[in-house]
This record gives sequence, C-alpha cells and structure tokens, in this order.
Amino acid sequence: MLTLTSSGPVLTELSASILVVTLNRPDQLNAVTPAMLDQLREIFLEADEDDRVRVVVVTGSGRAFCAGADLSEGPSRFDFRSTRAEAYRDKGGTVTLAAHACRKPIFGAINGAAVGFGASFQLAFDARLASTKARIAFLYARRGIVPEGVSSWFLPRLVGVGAALEWMSTGRLVGADEGHATGLFRSVHQPDELMPAVLSLAREIVENTSGVSVAAARRMVWMGLAAAEPARKPTRLAANRYPRPRSQATRGSYAGLLTIRVSAKALTVLGTRLLRTAPLLVTGASPVVPGQPFASGSASPRAIQV
Repeated sequence: MLTLTSSGPVLTELSASILVVTLNRPDQLNAVTPAMLDQLREIFLEADEDDRVRVVVVTGSGRAFCAGADLSEGPSRFDFRSTRAEAYRDKGGTVTLAAHACRKPIFGAINGAAVGFGASFQLAFDARLASTKARIAFLYARRGIVPEGVSSWFLPRLVGVGAALEWMSTGRLVGADEGHATGLFRSVHQPDELMPAVLSLAREIVENTSGVSVAAARRMVWMGLAAAEPARKPTRLAANRYPRPRSQATRGSYAGLLTIRVSAKALTVLGTRLLRTAPLLVTGASPVVPGQPFASGSASPRAIQV
C-alpha cells in the first residue's frame, strides 16, 4: 500500500481517490537527486497497486516544475567508472517506465520550467496541462549527452518526428503556447487556475468511469502505437506484457528493461550480414526482423536485449 508523505523532497497527498505528487525542493527548482528518483519510481509502482488511487497528478512547488538532475555534486554526479557497464541503469528512465506501466491515469500540472529529466518523465503521462509560465527544454545536446528518460521514444509519438528532432537538436526552450500547438500540452492556464483545471479533469474520471475500463484503454492505446496494422495478431516478439510486482523483492526489477530472447530461427532470418554489422544489444530500438510487427522502432519504450 502507498505510504503518504507530508514532508521531504517529494510530497504525496491522497484525497477523493486522487493522488497528488509534488516535487518539493523549490529553492533548487525541484531538481531531483538519485534518492528522489528512487522515491518517484516507488510512488508510481505503489499507486498502480493501491486500489484507493484512481488518478495521479504530478506537479512542482514554487516557480518550477523540475529543473532536471541536481548537479550540486559537480562532475562526480556523472562518474560511473566504478559501476559495471552492464549493471548501469538510467534512473530517470526507470521512473518514466514505472509511470508508463502504471494502470492509473497520470496528469501533469506543469507549473513552470521543466528541463532534462523534468521534461522527459512527464512524456509518459496521459496528459500535461501547463501554466502560462511553463517552459520545457530537452537540452541534452547542449550538455554533450544523449537524450535520457526514454524521451527519444515518447517525444516523437506525442509531437511528431520533426518537432522532436528540432527540440532535441537545438535544446532550446519551448514555451507553453508552442507546446500546446504541437500537442504536448492539453491546455494552457493562468497559474492560479492550473491545479483546479487538473483536479477537475481527475474528478471527471473518478466520478464517471470504470477503473478497469480506463486501465484497459490506456494499455490498448499504447500497444496500438507499436502495432504494424490494427488486425495483426501479436507475436511473441511484439507482445508487450508488463508483469505486476507482487513483493518488495521483485519491485526493484519491475521497472527494468524488457528482455526478449530471440529464437535461433529468428536469428537465422536476420542473416549473416546483419549479425556482422548490428550489435546484439540494442537500447531503445528493436532489431529489424522481417515479418514482425514493429511499427516505428521499438515495440515499447523499454530497451530490448537480443
């Protein structure tokens, strides 16, 4: 069962089946630490299992939504030399995947600046409502790093390939109106009207819908985006099955990368040339297997290990 917190860097409040999650480091523009990322991931996993929760709302305290990773530690924040490469995990990505796998609708109340992780993890939400003061930026190219938090999978599906490439290539700030025009934001509100609008949307779901129906619709929409055609029968490779965590021991690996073991027959189909030129470990994209229904890259936002 979800544990509610009334103090600390991440606040949780449950009222009328609506869970409000607030990033609470206003002096640091709600920049996230590794511990906060772990906490956010657990909140999404536990909200998914808690029958008291019908809808989740995520927002930030103060004038920012989330300024990304807390860099106050300096270069050591990105020093992973003591970590084995195969054991390294993108913590921001595990949060995004936990939100994506949650069976409850998640709405973002984007009250201010959202950059880096703050821009990436909200892409897995069902909808984002923005304040007129909201700004968003995928500034990875300006820091010499690649997009993280599974943003390269979600963003083009939300705003189109052209806008996604431009935003990621330039790393520029995108205003609330532009975000609304491209479909990233559902609507734009005055700052004092943002939370009432988000809570009104959440209450509409709580009071008028079946939780099972909403969960099924959410899953069907995301799986449909990965299907090659609407009537195609899912194959073993294309099926996107999310096991539910049943114990604390298994929750740590629940948001882990989906592992797909390709049979010897499928490897034969790939051909000798592809095996020589393509790595067998693919992160964020699926192998191209003739006859398999992978629509536009990966069948899911999870990395696929072959």
